[in-house]
Amino acid sequence: QCGQGDAEGQGAGSGEAVPDGEGDGKLDLGDMFKKGDALLVRKAYGEAIAVYKAILKEAPRSEMALIKRSAAYVKAKKVDEAMRDLDAAISTSAKSKQALLKRAQLRRSLCELEEAREDVEAVLQLKENHKTALKER
Repeated sequence: QCGQGDAEGQGAGSGEAVPDGEGDGKLDLGDMFKKGDALLVRKAYGEAIAVYKAILKEAPRSEMALIKRSAAYVKAKKVDEAMRDLDAAISTSAKSKQALLKRAQLRRSLCELEEAREDVEAVLQLKENHKTALKER
């Protein structure tokens, strides 16, 4: 429905390690993703955005971090930032069905119906019988 969309990320981290300033000086990206996800659940959107930003500092092309940060931005009502992250995720991986679907949902919520349809059709080009894309059609 136009005006009713929500782009939330899913998935796990990459398992790479990044500095955290404690102990052995490394923090697993997977742990950082879990922390960001927990903050999203607690509706601490600003803190979740900061965690995903830290992940992106260490792994700038992390498609999942971009998708998850976009979800936090959507929840924080920062749709321009959310759209930028989804665009960046798609630029990183043009075949990102998840980023395309999340962008379609966000576009639909902004009443950008033609653009939303194009994203859904792009997913269906990648996977003809994609169940979620077929429902979004």
